[in-house]
Amino acid sequence: MGEVGASSEGSFGLTGTFNFDGACFNSGKLTPGTYPTPSFILGTSVALNIPTDNGTIAFVGTAGPDEGGLIRGTYTVTGGSCDSTGTGYLSPWEY
Repeated sequence: MGEVGASSEGSFGLTGTFNFDGACFNSGKLTPGTYPTPSFILGTSVALNIPTDNGTIAFVGTAGPDEGGLIRGTYTVTGGSCDSTGTGYLSPWEY
């Protein structure tokens, strides 16, 4: 993920691409925004809107300062064959 300059509210819009290991998605690209429109980071709060090749993922989470880049939160997938909700994490590392 990349960042663009801060908005007047102090949020940073995020850009970048995602690669997924699951059966439902192959890749996605962030829709950049600033608070309150995803995709942004404000302090430790993260809100992402990720259009994929099989629906859109809305993710809201927290980036822990001691987590080394790990973001934990909740997600909702709509508009594809894998519509679902749940909790999960985003990691900068491959597992």
